[in-house]
Amino acid sequence: MAFIILSISLVGVILLWDTYQRRHPEYDSPVSTLQETLHGIDGQRLILYDVVLQKDLKAVADCVLLHEKGIFILYEIPLSGRFYGNPSKREWEVYTKSGEKLLIPNPLWDIQLTQKVLAQKLGLPNAFSVHPILVLSNHADLSNFEIKVNDVWITKERNLSLRLHEFCCFTPTLYTKSELSQLAENLPRTALDASKWSGGKKAEESNT
Repeated sequence: MAFIILSISLVGVILLWDTYQRRHPEYDSPVSTLQETLHGIDGQRLILYDVVLQKDLKAVADCVLLHEKGIFILYEIPLSGRFYGNPSKREWEVYTKSGEKLLIPNPLWDIQLTQKVLAQKLGLPNAFSVHPILVLSNHADLSNFEIKVNDVWITKERNLSLRLHEFCCFTPTLYTKSELSQLAENLPRTALDASKWSGGKKAEESNT
């Protein structure tokens, strides 16, 4: 009976989203490829989603990836359209295919704040010990301006896997599984409750 109710509820959610997306095509599907991408990365890793570090500072990460090669925070913008803005502008403009103009807070400010707070929480030497990644929709158009921020990766969803793979290939191992577990203990309990150790072949074979 519970399974039937759950199935009906799931169908209802899908239908509601389908209706919403037809009315608001500027938003990509909430079924992100982010989780699939991160679980495909080799190595010891602990993945935490929707991590609230400090509510008063609005330091919230869509995802924190504690990996043997480094610490990452990921911030997603699932908007399709043409983006206008720069690192110093308080708000960015997004023009959708329908011609609608949307204003969004500068995501670089948010992710750089979260970068600093996460480094403090984990007891790392400095903010640059955390790698912030801004993940944009595959349908985001950034052709109207050039964003250059030295310490923030800016990538579309389809390129995220390759960027992470390249980084891991050319970076020495920094953390053991035990060390990653100790770092994770500094994060909010709710985030840890929803997290799982993940790994491909390399992680499964590790005895660390």
